[in-house]
Amino acid sequence: MTPIFQNYVRCFRQYFQIRGRASVGEFWSFALVTLSIFLVFVLIETLTKNEFYLALGGLQIMLSFFPLLTVSIRRLHDSNRSGWWFLIKLIPFLGGLYFLYLMVKSGDDEANRFGEVP
Repeated sequence: MTPIFQNYVRCFRQYFQIRGRASVGEFWSFALVTLSIFLVFVLIETLTKNEFYLALGGLQIMLSFFPLLTVSIRRLHDSNRSGWWFLIKLIPFLGGLYFLYLMVKSGDDEANRFGEVP
């Protein structure tokens, strides 16, 4: 299995786990695979005009909500920030951009209050 799918599976195994840290690769692997699967369902729905596939895509997004939330919190922990920083996204536009910056920037190079380097 490729590292991207290993990270995807790891996020589902840690469904409600907010303790610890997540690497940049773990977060982006999960986010991009989730988005890719949804887009495949949307493409199939568009080509076949069968709304069942769109419903499957919606179900997949709902099942991925908590793992995406928890991996985002663990990603914030990697840069020694509290999970409450997730709420910065509530600030229109600038909050989302800053959150994106936090998800892209590298984490601490050594252990911090949230755990060892992932």
